[in-house]
Amino acid sequence: MIAYGEELNEEQQQVVMEPGGPLLVIAGAGSGKTRTLTYRVARLLETGHSPGRILLATFTNKAAQEMRGRIIDWMKRIIFNVPFENSSQTPLDEILTNEWMADKPRFDKEVVRKTIANNFDDLLKNYYSFNVSTIDSFVNLILKASAFKLDLPPDFDISLESSSM
Repeated sequence: MIAYGEELNEEQQQVVMEPGGPLLVIAGAGSGKTRTLTYRVARLLETGHSPGRILLATFTNKAAQEMRGRIIDWMKRIIFNVPFENSSQTPLDEILTNEWMADKPRFDKEVVRKTIANNFDDLLKNYYSFNVSTIDSFVNLILKASAFKLDLPPDFDISLESSSM
């Protein structure tokens, strides 16, 4: 399970536990951004945020796929009460007994499980509204959806090759 205190440094824990809305995380390669952002989304989902209201954008397709996979795996383990590798506790027990929860309001285990199960059901019904993508594909989606308002032809294309400029 996610042992926040063991797996994240202090700055990463602050990102995960930040109660506010939109959040921008800027960090260098190999700094743990993918893990931190995955845990951030997991935390949002466990506190009742709908997957369709979360946008997770990164620079590479590999990172986007990895984050989506980790989040879905985390949700399934919560719902079906399956411990993570290297852990004897169930995921919910681990969440609710971590030291970072000591000064937080107590969550009822079944309420958290039902919340995550509802969010997982919502995610499955609206899989493509769970926005985990690269920044360029997200911007492309916005531009395509707004082509008419931007006076662009509906079949416009974006080229990243410098020779086409």
